[in-house]
Amino acid sequence: MSWGAGSLRRARGGSARVLRLDDPPEDEADGFALSTAYDGSSCVITLAGRMDRPGTFALASHLAAIIEGGSDEVVVDVERAHPAARIVEALASACPIAERHGARLALVTQKGEMLSASIKLTANGLGDRVSVYDSVADAARAVR
Repeated sequence: MSWGAGSLRRARGGSARVLRLDDPPEDEADGFALSTAYDGSSCVITLAGRMDRPGTFALASHLAAIIEGGSDEVVVDVERAHPAARIVEALASACPIAERHGARLALVTQKGEMLSASIKLTANGLGDRVSVYDSVADAARAVR
């Protein structure tokens, strides 16, 4: 399977589907958007905008639901989302569920932010549970 910049291709004979939970904000200050592209047991969650407390809960709940629903290869693309603390908080909530189900998580950060994201994850006890990449394609290959 190949995940490219915003594209989803079919793999493993499964049909690709995209679920949009919210319309993307016109501008990052307008709000928070979360969309998910599924392909078999793999998915890419794309976040955009400023994540507030409800957005943190929405991401954590969404991660839990898709992992419990059978997705075991999960990429979270946060290139256009902030702040990092909220994203780490949501991942921390979902990691125990991912471990129970044997799911693999990967995080795609803004260009040049891989080290910073890795440090934040490690400081929160997630360094060995969530891998960090600078492209969706690299992250998707890693969780396979």
